[in-house]
Amino acid sequence: MSRSRLSIAHLLAVVAAVSLVVCGVAAPGHAKRVPEWQPLFNGRDLSGFYTWLPSTGRNKDPKGVFKVHDGMIHILDIPVTGERQEFGYIATEREYSRYRIRFQYKWGKKKFPPRDRAKRDSGILYHFVGEDRIWPMSLECQVQEGDTGDFFMVGGTQITTTVVSTEQRPLKFDPMGVRWVQRGGRIVKAQTVDSLTDWNTVEVVVNGAEEAVHIVNGKLVNRGRDLRRPAPDNPKKMIPLERGRILFQAEGAEVFYRNIEIQLLD
Repeated sequence: MSRSRLSIAHLLAVVAAVSLVVCGVAAPGHAKRVPEWQPLFNGRDLSGFYTWLPSTGRNKDPKGVFKVHDGMIHILDIPVTGERQEFGYIATEREYSRYRIRFQYKWGKKKFPPRDRAKRDSGILYHFVGEDRIWPMSLECQVQEGDTGDFFMVGGTQITTTVVSTEQRPLKFDPMGVRWVQRGGRIVKAQTVDSLTDWNTVEVVVNGAEEAVHIVNGKLVNRGRDLRRPAPDNPKKMIPLERGRILFQAEGAEVFYRNIEIQLLD
């Protein structure tokens, strides 16, 4: 069997396994053990998270960039004045390694310089390590108009994936494509399935440094394996990226997040 067929077989096995866990179905001969979904966001306040803005640092948000109401996190519900709005984020206090995280998002109407004429943009960064900054070393599941599910390797991180062609730009994920190692940059999702007007559901499945999968509105759109990062003492040496914090971006566009849940995996 070819490498490509092995890749798709493994991919389908991952999807099947995820479906079995969701449905609470155990394999024959095994006791059922379904990890429980837990709220990562409690719907009332930002307990378990901290806010970060370059100009003010941790948990200092004088403009109210990050608000909580009606069971939602409302980002950038502030007056549009034409002034440049700095980027920022909310991040989890604790680190995670093996888990599934799912959430819903919907776009607001407000946009701010320097991205007032660009696509509405946000994102979830995971396996975030190191100091707070724009943007910290991590992997990103893009949340952006028409681009939700794209992979970004932030701060020199690296994945191994499969792409339609190594000659085509931008590089696009294909589960039966050519093996490719990508350090930094972007891998475009396999298909566009996000809505620009309604709520979208995104799920990211992360298995330590072994694998990460992006699912948008029920469709598996991107996948990376062998997650790696530059070593702290030698940036030329790559080491496994096994765990880190999770953050949600404020990147120049009003956006709502709700139903943020996490399932910790053995």
